[in-house]
Amino acid sequence: MSGFKEWVRLKKNNKVVGYMRITESNNMFYSTDNYAWTGSKINYDDSDKFSGLHDYNNQPIFINDMVLLIKSPDNKFSDGQYVIKNVMKNMIEFASINSNKEVNTLNINVNHLNKKNIRFIEINS
Repeated sequence: MSGFKEWVRLKKNNKVVGYMRITESNNMFYSTDNYAWTGSKINYDDSDKFSGLHDYNNQPIFINDMVLLIKSPDNKFSDGQYVIKNVMKNMIEFASINSNKEVNTLNINVNHLNKKNIRFIEINS
């Protein structure tokens, strides 16, 4: 995301309609496919901020994405499905989802995450 201070996924009526990147000089660029960028605005009513993470397929992970985290020996979290809820300086807040529909919050330092241990599942709406 070099040269951009913010990257967001745009939604309208709970469906993804595109992406927006904001440059350091506050210029806004829009894309319907996250590939070709233009200055033409996209109409949206909600957005999800880029988390700073990519999954093992190099897919960008945004707030509200459901991901599968796969434990490695140096990680302190359990394998499982998580929804990304918030990004704070060097920490990402995950909400774990278990079979009892209980939600537990887990904060993980971004330095303890490696994209080979993250699998995108779906956008949690």
